[in-house]
Amino acid sequence: MLIHNPSGGFSFLNGIEPYSCGVKADPGYEMVRVTFEKPTHWQNEFAKIDQYLATARLDRCCLTAIELRSPQVRSLDEFKTFNADYRDVLRDWNLFIDDRNPIARTNVVPTHPTVGETVIHAFTHTRKRLDFSSSTFVVSGAGELRDGVLDVGNLIRYRDLSKQGLTEKVAYVRDVVTSRIVGLGATWEEVTTVAVYTTHPVQDILDEIVRPAIGRANRFGLQLFDSRPPIFDVEFEMDARGVHQEVVLAAK
Repeated sequence: MLIHNPSGGFSFLNGIEPYSCGVKADPGYEMVRVTFEKPTHWQNEFAKIDQYLATARLDRCCLTAIELRSPQVRSLDEFKTFNADYRDVLRDWNLFIDDRNPIARTNVVPTHPTVGETVIHAFTHTRKRLDFSSSTFVVSGAGELRDGVLDVGNLIRYRDLSKQGLTEKVAYVRDVVTSRIVGLGATWEEVTTVAVYTTHPVQDILDEIVRPAIGRANRFGLQLFDSRPPIFDVEFEMDARGVHQEVVLAAK
């Protein structure tokens, strides 16, 4: 379900409590991705995001997506505890729309380099741009959890790391990301970045079942990160975005 957030200049796909499934800028707006040069603790970075938006004369409601990097894989209970703290910050910012979380999210655990604490790697926001007609959007990271429900019983091919098991996991995630792109009213042709997060050898699988599906998005390549999804026993995650402005926020 695509829900409009008029104060932020975007619409979002309804997701679960910690995040929406994706966001798309309204006509007359574009999404801009901002990467922290040297990220620190995620709560500190929210203060920096606040300052950045204020300096750009943008309201908090223009925040659309967050990309987290975590120090270690969490159990489901630990992940739910973190999500509750994270969600509290979004509520304090009054970002929820009819008790729904509009903010898209990716959260992964990098192998190299590691991080000592959960940090915000990047964020995305909207801004007005009346001369801009292209579609810009962000799709949240998806793992092989059926319907995104945080329960081990919903995992595709639970603990099966065989070639067939990994293939089914990747195929499921590919289809989820595709459905989210379609749900946002966009296409793979409009995607400018596809990122894959796993520690398993999946290059052949990507060549077989992902590259043919994403079509012209292949011209930007597939970004393959040696990283794990943030929950034990989830083995593969993928996200996508279509944006035309990306900046790096230098450390001060």
